[in-house]
Amino acid sequence: MGRPLVRVLSGYTYYGVFVSTEIRGGGEPATRVLVQGVIAFAAGVFAVIAHRLAIAPTLPSKLTVASVTLFASFIVLASLQSAFMFVTPGLSVRTYLIFAGMGLVGPAFLYLETRNGTG
Repeated sequence: MGRPLVRVLSGYTYYGVFVSTEIRGGGEPATRVLVQGVIAFAAGVFAVIAHRLAIAPTLPSKLTVASVTLFASFIVLASLQSAFMFVTPGLSVRTYLIFAGMGLVGPAFLYLETRNGTG
């Protein structure tokens, strides 16, 4: 894990447990902050291990451009729907965000599944 992240997590946990005026008495609030800090640190360690073990798949450049374009267009529609509420009355912001996620991950997933002969 990067040193700045370790410093931030350590500083947050130390401040929350020992320095904060709201939690100075100790007890349950201090324990909650300590547990949150430990969980965040463990999640960070897990993320670093997973990142180092991951192997990036090779995707065609046109597929990557198409996926990012789909993602960006649905994110723009979601932001317009959220800000102005005029895009399409039948679709909500949540639906646009789900479509954005599917547009980003779906084409690559289908490509990898069909290329490996499992689909």
